[in-house]
Order: sequence, then structure tokens, then C-alpha cells
Amino acid sequence: MTSTNTIDYPKLFAVRLEYSRALLTLSLQQQELINEDDYSSLLDVLGKKQRLLGQLDQYTKQLPRLWEQWQQDR
Repeated sequence: MTSTNTIDYPKLFAVRLEYSRALLTLSLQQQELINEDDYSSLLDVLGKKQRLLGQLDQYTKQLPRLWEQWQQDR
């Protein structure tokens, strides 16, 4: 692997961690809103989760063979 193709794994994993934290926060809000029967706010949270998952999907598609590359680089 050349230096121009080097993946910054700590940064990559940090970004994924932030997405995971944000999804966890939204999931906890989602559960609270379900318990409160607040369905209009629930729709807002579900929309936020959907957008966040879309962003994560776009980010992940930038490195489609990440797992294989990570194993080779180790």
C-alpha cells in the first residue's frame, strides 16, 4: 500500500464512533417518546435517525472494502 492510499484508521473509527453515539442518543429519545405516546415528536426523531443513517451509509461507501484493507494493513 502506498502512502497516497493510506487510510487514517483512528480518524475513521472516531467518526464511526460519533455516528454510533448520535444513533444511540436518538434511539434513547425514540424509546422515551414511545413511552410518552408523543408520536409527532417521534416522527421527528425517526427522520433524524434516517438522515444520520443515510450520512453513515454515504461515508461507508467511500471505503467499500474497508474490512479487507484493515486486515491487510494490520
